[in-house]
Amino acid sequence: MQPAFRDKQVAWTKTHAEECNAGGPGSLDWQGDITRQEIDNYIATELINVIHPYPSLRHYFNQDGVVFNDTTLMELWGNKKTGFRRVEQVRR
Repeated sequence: MQPAFRDKQVAWTKTHAEECNAGGPGSLDWQGDITRQEIDNYIATELINVIHPYPSLRHYFNQDGVVFNDTTLMELWGNKKTGFRRVEQVRR
């Protein structure tokens, strides 16, 4: 039985992230692993950003502003303070 497409996508993304140093300088929370759930969350994040775009994905995690009050992505990634970093890591 062959691995599902999403499993292949996870394996390729993990390899690519390691080769490109996805955590980048100062990304102390980079664990070097990407899960299938994070890939699914990332795809959902990009779709949400198409439907309800903000100038930056970080605005979804900034609840201080009056305009940016949609908590969907913050809840999806589970953390107001570091969730956006994981989105950026998976994006890289």
